[in-house]
Amino acid sequence: MTAKVSGQGVPQAGLPGEDFDAAAADPSAFYPAPEAIMSDPELSHAQKLRLLQEWGHDITDHQTATNEGMAPPDAETRTTEAGLAQRINALLDQLGAAPEGDDSPGRTVWKRLGS
Repeated sequence: MTAKVSGQGVPQAGLPGEDFDAAAADPSAFYPAPEAIMSDPELSHAQKLRLLQEWGHDITDHQTATNEGMAPPDAETRTTEAGLAQRINALLDQLGAAPEGDDSPGRTVWKRLGS
């Protein structure tokens, strides 16, 4: 069986192309928690990495919008998102993801909040 490849060049070992692309667009709609991605036996290493990175970027984008006044600030949501970003970063570390510098999921927001 030949693995499908998404538009991003990620091998599609576990999910059919359309399903993986949909999950990559909004991982939180397909998985209840980042840890569920790690425990999904149908996903390849590359798929897990991409889903976690996308989820982290979604959080960072939402936090940036909130900080810029585009979304109403909610202390509970900010705390939840910060914890979620930390969990995602820990899972990315487990996968051996190369650090993305200061722009990795969650780190950009923490840098801005510390300013």
